[in-house]
Amino acid sequence: MLRSLLYGFGSFGLSVTSLVIGNWLLYFYLPPNGQARLPASLYGLAFFCGYLVAALITPWIGYFSDHFRSAWGRRLPFLFGFAFLVAALFFSLWLPPLAGQSAWNLVYLLVMMVLYRVALAFYQVPYQALLPELAVTDVQRAQLSAWQSGLLLLGFIAGGMSGILLEAWGTQRMALTYALIALLAFLSPSGAVWLSRGQGLASAPRQPLHFLQALRLILVNRAFLYFALAWSLYMMTSMLVQNISSFLITEVCLLNQADTIYFYLPSVFVSLLCYPLVTRLTRRLGKRRVYIASLVAAACIFPCIWLISDRWLFSLKAQCISWAVLQAAAISGAVVLSSAFLAEITDEDAYRTGQRREGMYVAASKVLEQIFVGAASLLLPLLLLVGRGRSDPYGPLGVRLAGVAGGVFMLAAALLMRKYPRLME
Repeated sequence: MLRSLLYGFGSFGLSVTSLVIGNWLLYFYLPPNGQARLPASLYGLAFFCGYLVAALITPWIGYFSDHFRSAWGRRLPFLFGFAFLVAALFFSLWLPPLAGQSAWNLVYLLVMMVLYRVALAFYQVPYQALLPELAVTDVQRAQLSAWQSGLLLLGFIAGGMSGILLEAWGTQRMALTYALIALLAFLSPSGAVWLSRGQGLASAPRQPLHFLQALRLILVNRAFLYFALAWSLYMMTSMLVQNISSFLITEVCLLNQADTIYFYLPSVFVSLLCYPLVTRLTRRLGKRRVYIASLVAAACIFPCIWLISDRWLFSLKAQCISWAVLQAAAISGAVVLSSAFLAEITDEDAYRTGQRREGMYVAASKVLEQIFVGAASLLLPLLLLVGRGRSDPYGPLGVRLAGVAGGVFMLAAALLMRKYPRLME
């Protein structure tokens, strides 16, 4: 149990930093009713460059992690060393050199975002590749995934409180607080690896495949490609939703920044209630069907942002919370089952090739994810140019359009997963 808890806290750190950046960094650099700190149309360029550079080096990170040898094992040096760097770079994102709008702020954000995404890739790929090593059987993997998912949701709650801290302390103190919290969470999986020493953790293969040969085998794996593309579309939508949430709360639902906590608490509670249901449905119907149903449900819920209006009998706050709860319930199947799909794919690959290449598969998945999320980071500022605040001619129209775009991406993901071949069900 202790080992599962320590490993799961890594997902807590990842979810906290992702949610705080997603909720408030765009809001910080392009406030809805204030002076932008950089040209609005170029904001997404900094994110896209960060994702692009990380995507280019991520396969090498996975390959290097799979074949790394040290007295601390394959993954521990990456987890321990890059935990400090990721936390420091996270805090640096919130420290632009100039107070007003300036191209130098754009250059600064671009450089910091590239460094942050690269450091995060060096941490995240070995972290996610650990799961099939720490948990060998299906029962162990289910237990480890449950802890990981639970602490991921706990990270959403902690990140959801960022609006309260932002109003009370200001942006920089809020960011520093979360950087320290994330650092402790990032160091936690190192304890799980340390406790597992001598318990059969997979070691580097004695006769490793060449990098290009290993990458080619992954790219011709149909099951992996369909899953990775569908997952990348989900992450693309997740990025859109996280980045518009602060605008949705303050500009569409007319609430305060501190009210973001009401957006996340009910969603987390409903997600926890849905997890046992997802497990039961998976046993009866199979994970592929449940996963597709989850994506289709999300495709129907995300565009409902368009319907939030003061012409209904319910308050804007109630409508906003209802939308958040429904989308959390809809997407719970995809969140719970994603790790199971990747573990299944790597197990099947190991059976065919005799090689354990979890790091390479995680890395290849991250490449697609970063490309898709990077594309979303270019799309979102353009949507917000249509309207991101009440003072704009069209109001927060761009915020509503982002929800519609998310629905389209989820539908495309569901269509891809229909082609996913059955491997071990």
